[in-house]
Amino acid sequence: IAPKDSKLDHVTIDNGFVSQANATISATASAGDATGIHIGAGATVPQIRNEGAITSLVSSGNGNAYGVHIDAGATVNALTNTGTITATGFGNGQFSYGIVDASGTLTNVTNSGTISTVATSGATGVAIDLSAGSNAETVTNTGTINGDIAFGTGGGTYSSDSGTLTGGLSFGGGASAIQLAGTSLFNGPITVGGGTLGVTLADSSTLDLQEALPLSSISASG
Repeated sequence: IAPKDSKLDHVTIDNGFVSQANATISATASAGDATGIHIGAGATVPQIRNEGAITSLVSSGNGNAYGVHIDAGATVNALTNTGTITATGFGNGQFSYGIVDASGTLTNVTNSGTISTVATSGATGVAIDLSAGSNAETVTNTGTINGDIAFGTGGGTYSSDSGTLTGGLSFGGGASAIQLAGTSLFNGPITVGGGTLGVTLADSSTLDLQEALPLSSISASG
């Protein structure tokens, strides 16, 4: 989604973009990038909602796979996934991105479905990349996420209520937080690039730290 007419420099979809439950968006490439949903520069899409299946696959050669790719210069404030987003990249030094935001405008990602990255032949899997942002960002997960999550410099919050995350968490700065509830278990690597990190545990949730971290606060209940 992007303006194509040379006389236009902006396009707005007022009510956002919805991929309904029976919809399938699929992109396949060989020796190139594959992108399921692409929001280009100059496009304003207040929210993206995926209820169906988004699949991007690089079958051979070198290429990055993007389930959802938001360019610099675009505006997308929120993304909700109740379906599946699957990205499979191919090749050493390449990436499999479930969701990548280069605009710095995506501040809320809510997942109750599945976001999965498959890294083949040396590729790296990143489920959600919000590292371009400088505002506070939140990922809320009650479903399944396979792959790393990277936040920007404005403070990131990973909030899970019985959700599953297989991957690492990277916080770029600001006041960041890990909030676990229900039966959530997180034992992946955590990187704190700056700022502070607070931890809140509720119910029977578990945080298994792999190394010492500079926590600003920790609270537990339940």
